[in-house]
Amino acid sequence: MNTPSNAPDEATIVATLAFDPRSFRRLDGWRQTYFPERGYRLPAHLTLFHKLPPDAAPRVAAALGRRPGPLSLHFAALRPLERGTAVDVEAERLHRLRGRIAAAFEGELSRQDARPDWRPHVTVQNKTDPREAEADRAAIAAEFTPWYGQGTAVRLWRYLGGPWRFEGALPL
Repeated sequence: MNTPSNAPDEATIVATLAFDPRSFRRLDGWRQTYFPERGYRLPAHLTLFHKLPPDAAPRVAAALGRRPGPLSLHFAALRPLERGTAVDVEAERLHRLRGRIAAAFEGELSRQDARPDWRPHVTVQNKTDPREAEADRAAIAAEFTPWYGQGTAVRLWRYLGGPWRFEGALPL
């Protein structure tokens, strides 16, 4: 199996899942508060694939088939990261949808994207001092309660060596 390197390049397409407005506001509020400033800020997102080829859009659309409708998501728990915090997402239909997209890129996925143990999550803080991450996680935990929301679209982004440029959305 051909497994391209994990290092993204400027031709890379990143595929993410968009959320219902209420879930987005909650997740993006934490991300804007706790994610370190790098001169750009990406909105809260759930990464489906980190590195797809530049011609990914029509293949992702074909894998989605007819619009399957919004996906029910359970924002279940906080997940400690070594240098940050993520929100775990439980959704059986999301795993199936991702599997269909992965099949369209069989043999082309990076090692990271081809892993069978994919655990969907939304990173709300990363790449910060571990002690700061622990304190911030406690602050997030103080206001966190699990909730249900929806995945509403697959969004495609072009990786630009740091920031991403929005390329388009495929509604579910």
